[in-house]
Amino acid sequence: LEELAERAKMRLPQELSGAGSRDDPERAKMREEERQKLQTALRLNRFAAAYYRERLAQIPEAQAYFQKRGIDSLATQGLGRNFYLGAAPVGWDGLAKHLEKGKAPLPLAQELGLIRASQRGMGHFDLFRGRAIFPILDMKGKVVAFGGRTIPELAPPPEEGAKDSGPKYLNSSESFVFRKSKVAYGLFQAQKHIREQDEILLVEGYFDVLGLHAGGFENAVATCGTALTVDHLQIFKRLGSRVVVLFDSDRAGEEATDRAMELGLQQGWVLHGATLP
Repeated sequence: LEELAERAKMRLPQELSGAGSRDDPERAKMREEERQKLQTALRLNRFAAAYYRERLAQIPEAQAYFQKRGIDSLATQGLGRNFYLGAAPVGWDGLAKHLEKGKAPLPLAQELGLIRASQRGMGHFDLFRGRAIFPILDMKGKVVAFGGRTIPELAPPPEEGAKDSGPKYLNSSESFVFRKSKVAYGLFQAQKHIREQDEILLVEGYFDVLGLHAGGFENAVATCGTALTVDHLQIFKRLGSRVVVLFDSDRAGEEATDRAMELGLQQGWVLHGATLP
């Protein structure tokens, strides 16, 4: 009911909020507070996604990087729009200032992993800086997290006390809206095609998903910086009966494929494998 009301932009009657807890006002109040916090967090992530999308149009190096990887990131039709690709500027606190200007709740933004408090006790700085940005959506199309890939031409300065600018790929930290063991990148965009083809193509990274979708394989998804989990398999089973594992052809990819197939067997599911040169 809450989801349908949100879609229709309608407010539920008071007696329906906290359903199932009418005899416990305190519990109903807690449920309502949790629901409000969840809705605020999702709006905050969407606000950040719009910021990154707008910044992409202002950062030629980011546009060139996507183009180099075969993706027309600014296209108003196709991958750029469907995956809401973006870019984070190099500056320390662009998003933090944008959130502050928009009167967004900074403590919640910090809890979601969008920003961090300065070690000097003065303001906040952005988690993602000088990176290509990949919003991660849940099955309902809500932005629950972000992935970022360093753009070589925009190598940001190191964080306070760090020796370098961090890992090549960086994901949002886990939070009450993001559990990486239960989310797959591209699944929102792919679910229709998975049902039609009764098949999931499981790959390793963001660009693998984008490249396959660009080539017409729109049933491709990727785990978000983690190995395949039982939760992933349970989600996949609700969409299709066949999983094809298409990981990198190096030693690490082969080992990850073996682990994925073993996990599938433990769950009574034979996963298929494919390799590319």
